[in-house]
Amino acid sequence: MSGSLHAWYSLRDLESLADRGVTLSGELDIGRLTRLRGLLHSDSGSVRATLRFRQRGDGWLASEVEFRADVELVCQRCLEAAGVGDPQCFAGQAGVAKFNVGDKVKVRDLPAMFYTRTPEYCRGAEGTIAEVTYESPAPEDEAWDREDAKAEWFYIVRFNQAALWDNYTGPANDTLQTEIPERWLEAVG
Repeated sequence: MSGSLHAWYSLRDLESLADRGVTLSGELDIGRLTRLRGLLHSDSGSVRATLRFRQRGDGWLASEVEFRADVELVCQRCLEAAGVGDPQCFAGQAGVAKFNVGDKVKVRDLPAMFYTRTPEYCRGAEGTIAEVTYESPAPEDEAWDREDAKAEWFYIVRFNQAALWDNYTGPANDTLQTEIPERWLEAVG
């Protein structure tokens, strides 16, 4: 790719990229990302970014952004190098995952004491497991620094946008994905 991903484009430029179905991609050395360096065990590695443009059927411009990185993070729980990140400290501790890719689930409407990463807008909604991601204590337990916090599975859950938002006017196949801990999910059907 000539140029860099962080260049600014005008709306006309973006529409032109979408009309032509252009994909931009590039790679940055981790060492150049100064705000990230403090979290890293090593500043070797890189981040690869891909930005795809297209025109949607309804005339709107669409773009997809994808980032891939191979870095060694410092686990914020044990302060040791953890290969791919914090969840590696908990690998194998949560037992068998309750859900599999493709399973239908409903987000439980649990009380939250001050902090949770489970978005309010998806509580009570039904979705589909898109990915079984990793094992880690739930954010609620980590926020309170619970020493007895047990690891549990985290999932990427895909929701149809129309099921989440009243009067949604986008395409019927628009989806949203978010990461949710196992305690917030229940099987549907």
